[in-house]
Amino acid sequence: MTESIKRAIGNESSPVYQSTNPQEISDYLLQRGIDVGKEEIKNYLEKEVVSTVKYKNQGLQKIAQVSKSFVQRGKFFATCHADTMVLSASRNYKTKKKYLLLCICQLSRYLFLEPTSSLKYAYQKRAWEKIFERMKTVFPSAKVSTLVTDAGIEFSLRLKAWLDSLDIKLNVVARRPFRLSRGASVCEAAIRRVRFNLEKQMLLKSQNQSYEETLRKVEFVCNNQYLSSIEMSAVTALQHEPMYIVMKSETMKLKKRKYLRQALIGMKEIEKFTIVRVKKFQEKMFTSTRKESYGFESPCFMVLDVVRDRPLPSYKLCDLFTLSELPGLYSSEELSLTKLSYLDACNLEQKNIVNVIKVKNGIVRYTVASTDRVFVAGKSLIE
Repeated sequence: MTESIKRAIGNESSPVYQSTNPQEISDYLLQRGIDVGKEEIKNYLEKEVVSTVKYKNQGLQKIAQVSKSFVQRGKFFATCHADTMVLSASRNYKTKKKYLLLCICQLSRYLFLEPTSSLKYAYQKRAWEKIFERMKTVFPSAKVSTLVTDAGIEFSLRLKAWLDSLDIKLNVVARRPFRLSRGASVCEAAIRRVRFNLEKQMLLKSQNQSYEETLRKVEFVCNNQYLSSIEMSAVTALQHEPMYIVMKSETMKLKKRKYLRQALIGMKEIEKFTIVRVKKFQEKMFTSTRKESYGFESPCFMVLDVVRDRPLPSYKLCDLFTLSELPGLYSSEELSLTKLSYLDACNLEQKNIVNVIKVKNGIVRYTVASTDRVFVAGKSLIE
């Protein structure tokens, strides 16, 4: 049976060549008189190395749809997302500026592009000054309060200090333990749109058109494109009241995300001091791609606090022994509940100790079997 599945997926003449849909592969094999169950096909796609085939775990979609989302402020350009796009080395853009700074309004999705030659502070500051100046021409009352970024080297301490002087808070989306995810979907989706339209403009542009003029055209196209997240373009969004866009965005989020709808209907809040595990990030390497799944779990943690500023509550976690807070917030879909008491969880984690790193003044630093993180506890507790 495994060979039949392999021939169906790996043969270029096959209609389901490199398909990742178990139902589609099963239907194709049945037409050829081969009866293979969908579970067997799923197992094959998950474990077998077959060219660039990747089995898409639906659990990832579920976690993504009910995870932490950014709070929408009822004011245009109050919260912006920013990232740096690197131009492709295989393309000739007829410019020495190989970086593209992108700034996008979280509420209206209106974006600005500014080319830079380097990721160093002086170049980044100059680019931001131009963006803030152009932002005033588009929306005169614009005042950025929060700038959401990843932990890229371009967002240095010097840039943060300069932004602080302008009363702009830099909110870094950090890489969280076990999940290891980073970045915001608002920026990632915008970068895909910009890259596509930039490539298109480079093919269409006339010889007399400069790179700067090309970028302005890309901006114009992106800002006038219909966006399914708000059911209008960014330019049209700026003509409405901000709170209308907030409600529109939340409505579309509920309409498009079935798991979020289900989670809101059957919402059960996890109580404080509950012992939980985090669904751990995992990579499986294929020949030319990777698969992410959450099949393994972290050591035990305790729910320290419940954050209720979003449609679904998020949770702050802490270490069992030191009660030190873990960075980031976790949704209920990312957590696995246990029935352990605090003492039972402590005893369980002590059994998983694989290496005591250091003992000093009655304090022990150690690692456990399922993670590389270093834990701290009292010597008497370890003994």
